[in-house]
Amino acid sequence: MKMASLINSFRWGARLTAGLLILSLCAGASASDELDGIIARARVYVGSEEALNNVTSIHYRGVLISQDGTTGKVDIIFQKPEFQVVMVEVENIRETTALSGYDGWRKVEDMNNEADWEVTLLEARQIRRLQANVWENLNWFRGIKKRNAEVVYDGRKEIDGVECDRVSYLHGDGIQFIRYFDIETGRLVVTETEQGGQIREEGKITELGIRFPERVVTSVKGKSSTIQFDLVEVNKEYDEELFDVPMLLPSTGS
Repeated sequence: MKMASLINSFRWGARLTAGLLILSLCAGASASDELDGIIARARVYVGSEEALNNVTSIHYRGVLISQDGTTGKVDIIFQKPEFQVVMVEVENIRETTALSGYDGWRKVEDMNNEADWEVTLLEARQIRRLQANVWENLNWFRGIKKRNAEVVYDGRKEIDGVECDRVSYLHGDGIQFIRYFDIETGRLVVTETEQGGQIREEGKITELGIRFPERVVTSVKGKSSTIQFDLVEVNKEYDEELFDVPMLLPSTGS
């Protein structure tokens, strides 16, 4: 079976789309206090503690634009504790990547031919990356130790002419989200991943008192893509069946 590969260049964050070094023993309580202050400031920039703590799911919908001008539709859902689905449509090809707890899968299908599709089960490290991505998108920088991961303050660095605090979120297995926060406002200026990618959030969509990006620009190895969101929904409840692994073989019918 032949499948178009147009979607491969569009994978955001999760691949689409949301950072690790160990604290030295000499850092002491002052370093911990400084890190807590940086994270608190970053959270205040996004929304109130009550609003952030009450989030159980986020649904993004928008248009994906590649560097060469190719466009497609994108639909992304994150839901606690560990559910995610990312659906991208480019021309006649739809690719869906999903996480349901400890299960991860990818489906590629030709929308002009119902019989032409393929499902692949994800490997363990791919699943761990999706789990980390769900946490990063639903927890706003705080509480990573609850999933046996680390957060580390790495000092300051200038990014795009802005003095930033560099904070690394270390999810294990080499999975990292390195975030740079404006020292004055707490604004997230850029996120780097261990894969060499950079993620920038631009614009603002406000929902339930929380600041969400209007655009997400992802750059990896000299290639970039932009997601322009037209919808952000918060706390809609999704049936877990939405994230379950689909049939691995086409139905033969009756």
